[in-house]
Amino acid sequence: MRLIDADALQNEYKQSHEGKRLLLIDVAPTIEPEPKKGRWMLRNADSGFHTDCVCSECKSRHAIGWNFCPNCGASMKEGDLE
Repeated sequence: MRLIDADALQNEYKQSHEGKRLLLIDVAPTIEPEPKKGRWMLRNADSGFHTDCVCSECKSRHAIGWNFCPNCGASMKEGDLE
């Protein structure tokens, strides 16, 4: 499933169809996306002089202290370090 901007789709449709609206877009059901949840996994940096964390969802490396992964947006529970 992919999320779309229904307003942008409606505007694009109106521009290419002489200002007409597509009723199907207006009555389509909406969803609330499930937020990603992850945890930080402690890893030593390559230099060996400091510790960093790896996101369990996208495997990107970041400094300790983030409540969300800046790469994939996963919510990290406080104290969930492995």
